[in-house]
Amino acid sequence: MVARMNGEIVNQIIGLIRFSYPAKSGWQKTAGRPKDARAALYDRERLERRFHLFENLTLPSLCGQEDQDFSTGVLIGEDAPEWMVSRLLALIDQVPNVAVISLPVLKHYPATQKAFDRLKRPEASHVTTFRLDDDDAVDLRYIKRLRRISGAMIRVTPKAETAVAFNRGFFFIHNPGRSEVFDVIERYPVGIGLALVTPAESDANIFQRNHRRLTQFYTCYSDARVPTFIRTVHQDNDADPHMSGQRGLYDEDRIRMVLKNNFAVTYDRLMQL
Repeated sequence: MVARMNGEIVNQIIGLIRFSYPAKSGWQKTAGRPKDARAALYDRERLERRFHLFENLTLPSLCGQEDQDFSTGVLIGEDAPEWMVSRLLALIDQVPNVAVISLPVLKHYPATQKAFDRLKRPEASHVTTFRLDDDDAVDLRYIKRLRRISGAMIRVTPKAETAVAFNRGFFFIHNPGRSEVFDVIERYPVGIGLALVTPAESDANIFQRNHRRLTQFYTCYSDARVPTFIRTVHQDNDADPHMSGQRGLYDEDRIRMVLKNNFAVTYDRLMQL
């Protein structure tokens, strides 16, 4: 990326994945705040389930992006088990735009600010931050589409903070032996791939506001045309994984086609996870 000159717009795209980071705030279900939460978050069986989805669903969706000019941080706690850290580092060793970021236990939003700051480049005039969980996925043209949309919003309001939401995708009900996948068009912004476009000097990032209430605080562009996400529903979800709009507009053949053409995982592979 070239240095900014003569008012040139340089829009850096940065994602953040929280991988069992034991924040002091921000939880909905995880018991204990924060001491007891560590036992639940670092439970070996739970982490093995998180790694399974991260390795087979989340990471392939990032590695397969058609536009690779972005950075992603994987946020963990400084007290994370050694085996967990070693496994994460081995997974991303060959992925140049993904980095593990280790932080002490902080409140949720300050932790995300520090994590994004680690990845910001001095030449950026604007920063587009996006969020992704360690058990979800985005489609393979997500970054390319986000770059186009965020660039347009910068040109319209270069000094404002604006949001970009992708409301069409899939829910994957992950129950080994009886899984299900169906399409959705959400009424409210979902967290997967949700982005905030800001001037580089802003301290704001996409985790500043609850994703369901984002439109109360920011001008928001919402794309409901392109299936963009796979939201996984399973026993370890911290948030309540409910949908808020339409579902079931695609039959199985259409779902198979969209997954094959647009995502890094096929229908059959999802059913095998």
